[in-house]
Amino acid sequence: MLITNVSDDGPKLVKHWGRLRLPPEVDVQNDPAIHYHLRDLFTGEIYVRSGEDLALHGFVFGLAAYEFHVLQVEDVVVQDLAVERALAAHRDVSEFLKDCTKRMGVVGDVHGEVDALKDVQERGRRRGRYP
Repeated sequence: MLITNVSDDGPKLVKHWGRLRLPPEVDVQNDPAIHYHLRDLFTGEIYVRSGEDLALHGFVFGLAAYEFHVLQVEDVVVQDLAVERALAAHRDVSEFLKDCTKRMGVVGDVHGEVDALKDVQERGRRRGRYP
């Protein structure tokens, strides 16, 4: 994104303030826990704004006359996840299992151990846990 101030009205030492809405391709999430890192490719300066701030207010910036900035979204960082907070607060999740109406098994990367995976599935079928 290129930002510039080509206005001749006003003294050269005065900054003009503007507001930039990021394009839809950036997919700014209105969430205070998500932080967008924008790098100015001309100055190297990095601006960090929350998704909530960008969604509600846009990127607010000040420009001196004939100043150029090229902004690039460098990183998107999630500072806080509600699910992780809940799990950290309740490390023993067994109390929540009584409210579950269905059970689900999760198998991660089996590292090529297809026979072991088939064995787990077969044992589950025999116990009536899998269709």
